[in-house]
Formats: sequence, C-alpha cells, structure tokens
Amino acid sequence: GSEGDIEMKTRGSEGDIEMKTRGSEGDIEMKTRGSEGDIEMKTRGSEGDIEMKTRGSEGDIEMKTRGSEGDIEMKTRGSEGDIEMKTRGSEGDIEMKTRGSEGDIEMKTRGSEGDIEMKTRGSEGDIEMKSRGSEGDIEMKTRGSEGDIEMKTRGSEGDIEMKARGSEGDIEMKTRGSEGDIEMKTRGSEGDIEMKTRGSEGDIEMKTRGSEGDIEMKTRGSEGDIEMKTRGSEGDIEMKTRGSEGDIEMKTRGSEGDIEMKTRGSEGDIEMKARGSEGDIEMKARGGSEGDIEVKGRGSKGDPEMKGRGSEGNTEMKARGSGGGIEMKGRVPEGDTEKKVRG
Repeated sequence: GSEGDIEMKTRGSEGDIEMKTRGSEGDIEMKTRGSEGDIEMKTRGSEGDIEMKTRGSEGDIEMKTRGSEGDIEMKTRGSEGDIEMKTRGSEGDIEMKTRGSEGDIEMKTRGSEGDIEMKTRGSEGDIEMKSRGSEGDIEMKTRGSEGDIEMKTRGSEGDIEMKARGSEGDIEMKTRGSEGDIEMKTRGSEGDIEMKTRGSEGDIEMKTRGSEGDIEMKTRGSEGDIEMKTRGSEGDIEMKTRGSEGDIEMKTRGSEGDIEMKTRGSEGDIEMKARGSEGDIEMKARGGSEGDIEVKGRGSKGDPEMKGRGSEGNTEMKARGSGGGIEMKGRVPEGDTEKKVRG
C-alpha cells in the first residue's frame, strides 16, 4: 500500500514477465522473456541509475546509466558488429570500442580539452593516435598498403619526430626548437641522405649516398670549419677548411692523378704533392714573405730539386735528366757559390 511495493509475474503464450516496483518514484525491476527476445531492466531514482539488458535475434544490448548527467556504460553485440562505450562527466571521459566487418575502433578521451587515444584497424590500414593538451603532445602511427608513418610532436613550437616507410623509401626526421636542431634520414631507390643541423647559424652534418657517388660534409660556424668528402666515378675529394682566412687541407684522387695540398695562413705555409702520368711534384713554402721554398719534381723529363731560403740568400738546385746533371749552391749575399755540371 500507499503507492509502493508491487510484485507481478505473468506467464503465457507470448512470454513471461516479472516486475517489481518500490516507491516513491523509484526502484523498478523488470524481466521479460519471449519469442522476440529477453529484457532485464532495473531503475533506481531519483533521476538516476538504470541497468538494462536485451537479448534477441537482432543482437544483445547492455546499458548502465548513473546520474546526475554522468556515467553511461553500453555494450551492443550483433550481426553488424560490437560496440562498447563508457562516458563519465562532467564533459569528460569517453571510452569507446567498436568491432565490425569494416574494422575496429578504440577511442579514449579525457577532458578538459586534453587526452585523446584512438586506434582504428581496417582493410585500408591501421591508425594509432595519442594527443595530450594543452596544445602539445601528439603521437600518431599509421600502417597501410601505401606505407607506415610514425609521428611525435611536443610543444610549444618544438620537438617533432617522424618516421615514414613506404614503397618509395624511408624517412626519419627529428626537429627541436627554437629554430635549431634538425636530424633527417632518407633512404630510397635514388640513394640515402643523412643530415643534421644545429643553430644558431652553425653546425651542419650531411651524408649522401647514391648511384652518382657519396658526399660527406660538415660545417661549423661562425664562418669557419668545413670538412667535405666526395667519392664517385670521376674520383675522390677530401677537403678541410678552418677560418679565419687560414687552414686548408685538400686531397683529390682520380684517373688524371692525385693531389694533396695544405695551406696555413697568414700568407705562409703551403705543402703540395701531385702525382700523375707526367710525373710527381712536391712543393713546400714556409713563412712568407718570399722565404723558404722547397720543390721536387720527378718525371720523364728529369728530376729537379730546388731549395730557397730568404732573405735574398740560400739557394740549392739539382737537376737530373736526359740532358745531364746540374748542381748549384749559393749562400748569403755576394758570396759562397758552388756549381757542378755533368752531361
């Protein structure tokens, strides 16, 4: 009595029903079983708490709701696929899973304005994504017939990591801000590239490998320090430069011959070697201005050797060849000379 407590059971050709109600304006339990399916339902007030289960030819549903304006759990299973969903308020927290013939989806969101995790799997490929706020932190992976991509970003305005793999080649890239730090690798049918840059306005390392040859290059600022190596069908080159306005080392090797050269400033210190089909040359010059020279030459025309030391004194020269031999020495101004000629 007094508008409360009802228990009822009915059984018949159409099915069975069990129902309980308790007042005031709350508590209902109901079960129905029949040819169309089964239903179990519970409600509890005020304006909250519902549990419902349905089973039938079209599929199964399980649902729970809890108030106020929050908390939903729902599961559906059927011929088209499965769905699981959870929501929690206020304005945040969603978890959802769907599975079906077209593919699978898993999703999580958490507020406020942050935290998303999503996974999709299907015939076209797979996607995994994570994002975290505010305005930063994204992780994404995609896999499919065209290739794979992995990407990470971190804010604010800095930090990107990306990997891509596909039929055309592979790419790996890292960037770090602000306005500095890049690392990149590419691999493909045309060749490989590795590059590093560091700011501000300095520090580059680059390697390229391909059908035409290989290149390695390093630069360091400001306005100084370069190292470069190239290797290819035409020959090899190694070069180093260091500033300011001094220090060069260079080596070239190829079909025409080899060259090694060193220079050091200011206006002094040169070493050079050349080897080729016509002969060899070695030259040294030290300490400007117009002092210290050594030259050696070897070849089919003869072998000259020359030394000179300043200022305006000290000369030695030797020449040997098909024409004969010459030796000459000279020391200090206006004195000391030796000369030999054979031929």
